Amino acid sequence: MSAATVSLLFFIYTLLLMLTCALGSSVSLCSYLVTHGKAHLAFTVLFAAYLIEQGVAFSWSYSGFPDLSYETEVIIGAALLLIELAISTVIVASALWAVLEHVGRASRSLVFAPSLALAALQVIGLMAIKDQTTYQWLFYAARTILLIAALVWSFLRGKDNDVNETRHPSNQRRICWIIVALLVATLCMDSVIFAVSDRLAGLPQDSLIRHVCERNLFENTLVIFLAIRVVMRGSSILALRFKEPPTGSSDLDELRFERFAERCRLTPTERTVAMHLIEGKKINAIAAELVVAEGTVKTHMSHIYKKARCANRKELLQRFWEC
Repeated sequence: MSAATVSLLFFIYTLLLMLTCALGSSVSLCSYLVTHGKAHLAFTVLFAAYLIEQGVAFSWSYSGFPDLSYETEVIIGAALLLIELAISTVIVASALWAVLEHVGRASRSLVFAPSLALAALQVIGLMAIKDQTTYQWLFYAARTILLIAALVWSFLRGKDNDVNETRHPSNQRRICWIIVALLVATLCMDSVIFAVSDRLAGLPQDSLIRHVCERNLFENTLVIFLAIRVVMRGSSILALRFKEPPTGSSDLDELRFERFAERCRLTPTERTVAMHLIEGKKINAIAAELVVAEGTVKTHMSHIYKKARCANRKELLQRFWEC
């Protein structure tokens, strides 16, 4: 394969990756506008920040600038480091935000404190570490390790949460560990690449190995994996604007319902009524099962609708499937 062909293929690959990020960010934003779910907003920011990060690297790699003077390279290099630091901080903050929203523990302190602490450590490293290769490795390794720790904490927090006897379904556990595995692979690949950076610098600019090493394929795979899941979920959410979600199922997603009930702060009785409503049962059937008057069920429904910020059963179903 010729150098020109390799360069063209990775050019197309980078464009497709950026388009995937743009699609994920757009669908997440639309989902947020429909549901007002903060997790969707977190993914909107995450994909947008990663798109910008890839765009900066893309524009520099394919800009075709002529040879620059040493002074100009220093100025541009410093500016790129600051931009990279700012974008990285946004990526970490939005990723933490999404993870914490998933377990219902999102707060400004838990999102911004680790992100700003990491940014501060990276600034200190920039001033203290003279070797550029070592600093770059620590820069990316630190944020990857922080995200791994957040995901593991999220998994353990959900697994050990006995307040509502919530358990992660096998699908949720599998997704969590897939993401962790890709992050670990990202960390390992970064370590290998920076360890042999001197040898890579001696390779031709358009060589296949150099192109592969300049892009962390595991990190890109993770972003694509998340984008696909976000787009699939967002598409189903947006479809609720035109078609009511399926009802009548007795096998509700327990984790989803616990998140829904916790976010709406439902009482135990309201939880029971809400579950029956989501399952599609009629008011008289709910009243008969709970051995209460239909008026009592309607009162609970009114409280549930108010807490869920909806006006009818269809909107309640939307709120549930959006969790």
